[in-house]
Amino acid sequence: MPLERYTKRSPQGRVAKPKSLRRLREESLRQELEEAAKTIHTLDVADVPSAFGTSLTGLPGVEAARRLAVLGPNTLSWSRRAPVVVRFLANFRHLMAILLWVGGAVAFWAQMAELGVAMWCVNILNGGFSLVNSIFQRNVS
Repeated sequence: MPLERYTKRSPQGRVAKPKSLRRLREESLRQELEEAAKTIHTLDVADVPSAFGTSLTGLPGVEAARRLAVLGPNTLSWSRRAPVVVRFLANFRHLMAILLWVGGAVAFWAQMAELGVAMWCVNILNGGFSLVNSIFQRNVS
């Protein structure tokens, strides 16, 4: 009876294989740690270690080895960023930038080269400031 709640029937009536007990334990450990991480800001400082199943002295060796096997090593992964040129050019795809490009072209067509150059320079400066801002935001977070 206990395994019946883990079995599922497919639309064709076949019984799916029940999940292994180890897999269920891994999923429950992940869920417990995720729930504790969501509510950590509401806990007192003394209650935080017990919420994660540890103590002030750290995890016992057996528990540390189990978490390492289930969750993997505690490492930071670096995401691959787009090249700077691509990020710079991406700043010219929004509506205001497109309007400035078109306005500059219309200014050149109307034989007002100074206005066209000024509009395009404003657009390029705006793209540069946006790129610098995004770089600083990425370094802060």
